[in-house]
Amino acid sequence: MKRILNILLENRRKKNDMLQEETNFNNTRRELRKTIDNIHYYFRWEENISEVE
Repeated sequence: MKRILNILLENRRKKNDMLQEETNFNNTRRELRKTIDNIHYYFRWEENISEVE
């Protein structure tokens, strides 16, 4: 019985670790997306400024 509980606990821990990794990956992807969007915005802004000058 104790062995079964240990296996279940270990599986749960692995599952939680995998979920955490997935969350970290999604957060990183979101941050990268925002950074890329900011870079695009900056370059568009630069182009607009040069047209005005």
